[in-house]
Amino acid sequence: MVQYVSTFSIGGTLGLTQEYIDNGCTETEPELTDCIKDYVELEYAKFKEQCYDVAKGLLDDSHELNDWLDETIFIQINSNINSWLQTCGQVYVKYQDIYSNAFVQSYTQSDFYLYCLPEILAFI
Repeated sequence: MVQYVSTFSIGGTLGLTQEYIDNGCTETEPELTDCIKDYVELEYAKFKEQCYDVAKGLLDDSHELNDWLDETIFIQINSNINSWLQTCGQVYVKYQDIYSNAFVQSYTQSDFYLYCLPEILAFI
C-alpha cells in the first residue's frame, strides 16, 4: 500500500507543478483557478478510489487501512493541494490584457489544459 501511495505527487498525478506556479499562476484568473480545482477534485477522487481498491485487494476487511489512508495520507495530500492552490491565487496579477508566452506554454503543457480550455477561450 505504501509503495502504491508513494507513486502519488500533486505535480505528477494532478499537474499542480512548481513550473505552473512560476509561469502560469500570475495570469490564472479566479474562474480558471476554479476550473483547475474541479479538475483536481475529479483526478484526486479517482486516485483515492484506486487506493481503496488496492486496500481491498490487500485485506478482506480493509476498514482499518482505509481509515489510515483517510486520517494520514489523504489529509497530507489535501493540505498540499490547498497550499498549491493558495500559492497560485496569491501570485495572480489582476488585469492582464494579453496572455504572456510563458503562461501559454505553461498552460498548454499542464495536465488540466484540455479540461479547462473552455475557460481560457471565454477570456480570449
